[in-house]
Amino acid sequence: MAKALATRGRLPAEKRQQLQWEHTQEDLKAQLIAHKEALDQLFALLDQLAESDLLQAMAALLGARKELLAILAKRFLPTTVHTVQDAEEVWRWLDALPPTHLQQLFSGVQAGALQAEQVMHSSQSLRLFALVRMVRDPDINRALRGMFAFLKGMGQALARSSEDTGEAETSSPESEQDGVTGR
Repeated sequence: MAKALATRGRLPAEKRQQLQWEHTQEDLKAQLIAHKEALDQLFALLDQLAESDLLQAMAALLGARKELLAILAKRFLPTTVHTVQDAEEVWRWLDALPPTHLQQLFSGVQAGALQAEQVMHSSQSLRLFALVRMVRDPDINRALRGMFAFLKGMGQALARSSEDTGEAETSSPESEQDGVTGR
C-alpha cells in the first residue's frame, strides 16, 4: 500500500500567506514609528489642503488630466516644434561652415564682446570725427566690411526666397541712391 507523501518542512499555502501578512504588518508598523514626525507633517499638510479646497481642485485636475493635456499640447506643442526646427536649422548652418571659420567667428565675437563691455562702462560720448577715425581703423574697417558682406548675402537670400514664394520685392529708391545696396 502506498503511503501519502509527507510534506515535511513545508507550511500550507494559507499559513505561509498569513505569516507573510504578519511580517508585512510588522514592517509597516516599524516604518510608521520611524517616520512619525514626517507623517504628522504630511497629515497636517493634507488637512490644510482640504480646508482650503486645494485638495479638491487637485483631484479635479487629475480627473480631467486627459483634457488638460490636450489643451496644453494644443497650446505649446506648435511653438516647441518650431523651436526644435529652428535649432536644427541653426545646427545645419553651423555644420556647413568650415571649423576654422567658426573658430575665427566665435573668437571675434568673444573679443568684440570683451571690448564692448569695456566701452559700455565708459561715460565718453561718440562724436562724428571720432566715428570717422574709427572707420579708418583697419580692424573696425575689416569688421564693417564683413558685416556688410553678411547683410548683402542675407538680403540676396531673402530676395531669392521671396521670389520663390511669389512675393514682390519692395525696394526703396532712397536705399539705392545712398549706395547701401552696393549696385
